[in-house]
Amino acid sequence: MLALDFPPYRFRFKNSENKRLIFDPLRKIFVILTPEEWVR
Repeated sequence: MLALDFPPYRFRFKNSENKRLIFDPLRKIFVILTPEEWVR
């Protein structure tokens, strides 16, 4: 298997109403952090 060398990335998180949100740069909005969002 070929090793991939990705540059580091700084994720943008915030908390709102006891929910963890992550910024999606493609949609340009904060979305609720779910297992599905971790793989996008």
